[in-house]
Amino acid sequence: MNALVIPLLGMVMIMQIRSMQPKSAELFSGNATLGIVAGAVTGVVIAIAKAPIWAVIASAAIAGTLAYSLDVFIQKRVADEEEASLASFMRNITEYRKSGYTLPRAIEKLSKEGMYDESFRNELKGISAKLNLGFRLSDMQIGKSWIGRQLFFLLGQIEDTGGGKVREFETVYRFIERYTFAKKKTKSTMKVYQMLTVFTPIGLAILIFMMSAMFTYLKMPSFGIGSSLTSSPLSSYTSIPPQLFTAADVMVVLAAIFMSLSSSIAMDFTIKNMWRVALVLILASATLFGISLIGPELAKHLFSIVPSGGLLSLI
Repeated sequence: MNALVIPLLGMVMIMQIRSMQPKSAELFSGNATLGIVAGAVTGVVIAIAKAPIWAVIASAAIAGTLAYSLDVFIQKRVADEEEASLASFMRNITEYRKSGYTLPRAIEKLSKEGMYDESFRNELKGISAKLNLGFRLSDMQIGKSWIGRQLFFLLGQIEDTGGGKVREFETVYRFIERYTFAKKKTKSTMKVYQMLTVFTPIGLAILIFMMSAMFTYLKMPSFGIGSSLTSSPLSSYTSIPPQLFTAADVMVVLAAIFMSLSSSIAMDFTIKNMWRVALVLILASATLFGISLIGPELAKHLFSIVPSGGLLSLI
């Protein structure tokens, strides 16, 4: 399960979600070196502290994904702000064109008057300044998002070919509007899945606790692998070999990683924005750690209420 099934299912889920989404070519880049170093150092420190294997994996993944995706998170936020403003920007460009404004003049006015996010207004101011210096749109590398780059490329082609008819601007506006609407619709269908991503690893950890407590109460026989090791937070009060629950705890961590990766691509259209991995792992790890602290006493208290053999007699 841990070495093959969960990774394969995770990759299939990621590919299936990506095939349902509008195609794009986002150019986000994270600091891979910093992510690897942070994850490796954190994992080694936690391992030296003799923490359970699930804690080593979880802590290394949390540190690594946070360090890697910090730059991606900032880039994604700026791209989202640009993308949210593009339809309104193109509609305003079209209206200015109807009034006889040239494209550079329309961009200059919108950079001062447009009701856009601050990052996009600053971007327009930079474009306007270059246009006033004699640059053409086709000479510039413009756009923080994929759709932004496409828009300014099309506007540059319109300007270079001597176009600029209102009908051409309206065609570009409809293209932008359809794309952004399709993207928002796709995201909205994934909200329930995003909630499942957060709560499924927590539910798995609780299920493991309940199963171990039930086996303890029913006095199920050991499977013959006697060991006093307690690397799993559940193994101290179960007759089942602790290695089994160690593997189960690792399964919770792996499930959290792959489900949050698929959630990232569903909501952000890229697997590089990994802050959800860290968030889900923190919640899952907190659940496992809490169970390791209070689980044994809680199970003893709950099952001490039922008379010995009571459940067996009912069965």
